[in-house]
Amino acid sequence: DWDAYEREREEERQKQDELDERMKEELAEMARISGEDWASDTLYQAENNPSMWDGSRGDYQQASSPKEYVLQFGQDAAGDVGMSVEYTMNTNEMVDWYRSLPKQESRNWDDSWRITQQGVKDLYADNFYDGVYKAMERVAE
Repeated sequence: DWDAYEREREEERQKQDELDERMKEELAEMARISGEDWASDTLYQAENNPSMWDGSRGDYQQASSPKEYVLQFGQDAAGDVGMSVEYTMNTNEMVDWYRSLPKQESRNWDDSWRITQQGVKDLYADNFYDGVYKAMERVAE
């Protein structure tokens, strides 16, 4: 019967929504933590190696401090890690979920509600940079 079919589809969609939200939250948290770790490591390296950032030496680097260097370089790093997000996934469930996502936005109203694989990459990159920024906020100049 049609009503039973509709209820079943709605239940399946609700389960999928819950899984999608859980996976996005886990990835966002992973990205923020990774961004904070990356920023701390990169700041340590920059503080101990001014040639990485010191623009007064005539190099192409144009940062005025190690912190500024981390913030600038962090934008590029966020894009790079976002593009390779599938390699940072730490469970089979997460990998399977990612592979189940559409590669591009669907024109079919029935599944257009799901995030795309590119959307996951953007989500990861944004949250990675949030982690970078938060780590640098904690650093006193």
